Amino acid sequence: MKIGVIGCGAYSLAISLMLNKNNSDITIWSESEEKIRIINKKGQIDSILPYIKIPQNLKFTTDLETCVKDKEIIFIMVAAQFVSSTII
Repeated sequence: MKIGVIGCGAYSLAISLMLNKNNSDITIWSESEEKIRIINKKGQIDSILPYIKIPQNLKFTTDLETCVKDKEIIFIMVAAQFVSSTII
């Protein structure tokens, strides 16, 4: 199943890790290139989920269209105050 996850905080990463157990094709969007760089380099992000390894098959992007294009399910997991500015 192709899944897009909009948001890259602790909750969205935790849900993505659970979804990944079902061999889903998951793309996660973050507004922060730095956060994605850290995840790709270290395989984890200590400031959000310390000691949790992030599987290499999870894909990360700062391009919202890439995150949602051709996905069967899209999860919007940004803080409530940022939903409209993120998806509009």
